[in-house]
Formats: sequence, structure tokens, C-alpha cells
Amino acid sequence: MLNPKISFLEFIESLPNMEKTRNFYSLKAYSLKPFEELLSIFKFNYRPKLRFSIVGTNGKGSLAHYLSTVLQSKYSVGLYTSPHLIHPFERIRINGQNVQASILDEILNGMNIETLTKLKDYSYFEIFTLFCMLSFQEKKLDYEIYEAGLGGRLDATKLVHSEVIILTKIDLDHMQILGSTKEKILLEKLGICNSSTKRIYALDPFNDKLKNIIQEFAKQNSVELEIFKQDDSSSNYLDISYQFANFILRKEGILLDTLNLNKDWKDLPRPPGRLELIKNTPLIIYDTGHNPGACENLLKDLNKLYPKVAWDCMLSILPDKDVPGIYKIFQNAKNVDTVYASHFPPFSLDLIPNGISIANEDFWVRTLKSNIKKERPTLVCGSFRVYKLLKEMFANE
Repeated sequence: MLNPKISFLEFIESLPNMEKTRNFYSLKAYSLKPFEELLSIFKFNYRPKLRFSIVGTNGKGSLAHYLSTVLQSKYSVGLYTSPHLIHPFERIRINGQNVQASILDEILNGMNIETLTKLKDYSYFEIFTLFCMLSFQEKKLDYEIYEAGLGGRLDATKLVHSEVIILTKIDLDHMQILGSTKEKILLEKLGICNSSTKRIYALDPFNDKLKNIIQEFAKQNSVELEIFKQDDSSSNYLDISYQFANFILRKEGILLDTLNLNKDWKDLPRPPGRLELIKNTPLIIYDTGHNPGACENLLKDLNKLYPKVAWDCMLSILPDKDVPGIYKIFQNAKNVDTVYASHFPPFSLDLIPNGISIANEDFWVRTLKSNIKKERPTLVCGSFRVYKLLKEMFANE
């Protein structure tokens, strides 16, 4: 037996974590076979009514949030997402609550030394995925929702064998791993499908090439396909995600109170970190947008929600992202006043024209406090890593 003094959190933090190292190039030689062999050790003898897997470049987290929230009005639901904003246990949510440490600790301490030794050969994301599957099984949930970490074809969540695959917006991100074009990235995402897949729900890409790829893929793999055509009157991407979630649940014929399917997106809690209203006066918004497509849509959405507001934008972009492309979008946007760029580790050190450099965390905090004092609307955007810093500033409000 494992020494009970070692917690799951201590164990998982000892494993290699590409989200921290950003060494995604190692994935080029990655295979799911070893993780599949690890899963074979465990007895997965319970299946929920349905498993959903969500892939895409943008909008995965918000769609997962609304799908889970609506289902929870009547059913027990497990939700697996990544990365986390504040605490790692956010990744595994059971009926809207973070998984309890005691559940994960008990699973870990119930393993023999041989199994524990094997676990040490796997990554942070793989082991989190395993423990998510085990904790969901222990609770015997009605529905399970898995957000893919990166790509789909080689993502650990592929091995949960979901019956329903949901495809959100495709954009250029992680190109060194997923491909240099949207077409290549799309195929990597669709690669999450396997013998268990029965249906694909795809957000209309408004791109004939991408739509043809989706349709041909579904045809070749004998999988049902439903394409969701978003409402042009949608006020923002959260509205679209909520409509998409409702569309999926209706098509699946899942019995729910119609009131829960017909609410306005504003009547439900927003997903953390997505167009999140941190403060009303002055306006402070946080969003995780960290690629050009997401940032461009974010600014359009803010223009709809706050048409008379010009934003001071505090960007914190990791260096493996398209830093120049993101900065250019913000500097050219009509509803942006001033651009502040974080240049302290781990963020990009590239200098930007016509931008104000934020050299360290103290300066970051002072800048935001100064904006609040001057009552300047502020958008904090980019990496998940500044979210905790932001929330700590307002913890007592």
C-alpha cells in the first residue's frame, strides 16, 4: 500500500507537466499505446448513460460548462476540463463541485506498489485523466463530459471512448504539433473519434473546406453528423456556447425541463475565466483568449456588450503563442485605448511597438490598481496564469 501521508496532489505535482514546461514538441513522438496499457490494469465496469468528448481550438471550456450546467438540473454529471485556473482539482468536477481531495487520495492509497511505480512513468495530464475516470466511476454518474487537452487524435481523453464527439471552433494554435493549417488541425481534432463514436456535433465553421472535411470524415467513418448553425443575433461566444449545448441536448433527446433549455445565457452562471465580470465599477473583465482568433472574437463581443467602452488591455501571452499576431489585433482594435504587455516570466519577452511593458508582478498589480483608481475599464486577457493573481486582488470584496 502507498504511504497515506503522500497525497494525490503531492504525487501529481511530481510528474512531468507540459502545461508548465511548454515542451509540446515531445508530443511528436507520443503514442497513446502506453496509456492504453495502463488503463487495462483497472476495471472500468460502469458506463454512464452517455459520454461526451469536446474538441476544438476555441470555445471548449464554455461549451463544457453550459452542457454540464443544464444537465445538472436533473442528472448527476462529471466534468473534466483543463487547464485549471486556480486549483488543480477544478479539472475534475462532480455535480458542479471540485472533486474532493479525499476521493483522489483514497484511490491512490488503494493501489499496490507495483501499480504506483507504473504511474510514475506517465504525465501529469495522463494521470489526471485516469483519476478522473476512476472518480467518475466510483460515483456512478449519469453523464460524463471530457474536454480534450490538446488535439484529439493523441489526446488521453480519446481513451474514454465517448459516444458523442463535439467539435467547437477551429483556429490556428499549437501549429508546431497539430499542423500549419486549419484543415490539418481539424483532422487532428477529429482523430479523437474511435469505434465507440456514434455522433459528431460540429459548430458551423463558416468555411466550405472545413465543412467538407467534417462531412467527408463522418461519411467515411459511418458516424451521424449534426452541424449547428449559430444564430446571427448571438451577443457573444458564451451565448453561442449555450445555444450549442441546448441544440445537442435536444438532438440527443435527453429529458429535461424545457425551462432549463430555454433560458437566456445571462440567467446562468458564466464559466470562470470566460468573459468573466470581475468588477462593475470600474469595469474589469477577464478572458482566457490566447490566440489571434479568440482575441479578435473577444473584442467583437465586448463591442456588442459594451459598445461605448474603450478598454485598457493587459495582455499576458506565453511565448509559444502567436505573440505578434495577438498584439497586432489589440493595437488595431477601435475599442482598445491602451495595450499593456506582460514581459515577466513565463510571458513573452518580445517588445511591442506602441505598447506599455509590464516588467514584473508588482508592476502588474500597481497598473491594475491605478486603472481602478482612475476608473478606467480594463480587460485582463491571455494566459490562465494571471487569473489567480487577479482573483487574489479582489478576494475580500
